[in-house]
Amino acid sequence: MEWQQISGLVSKDADYVMALAKQGWRRWQEVEERRLLALYGQEHLQAIHLRMKDMGYQPLVPLHDRRHGFRKGDYAV
Repeated sequence: MEWQQISGLVSKDADYVMALAKQGWRRWQEVEERRLLALYGQEHLQAIHLRMKDMGYQPLVPLHDRRHGFRKGDYAV
């Protein structure tokens, strides 16, 4: 199963973002948090952040960030 098939489930999305944090890939973690915010909204990201904090990880994207979407240069295609 690919991540696109399970994205949208808080537990799976949180596990994915925490795996990025564990590896020290902060920039990628931030991009993924912004992607999840854009796709699923504020409540979804808030649930992910709560799960991350419970496991000792630091979220990078503030919940009050209303820029639903990516910043220029987030994905170099």
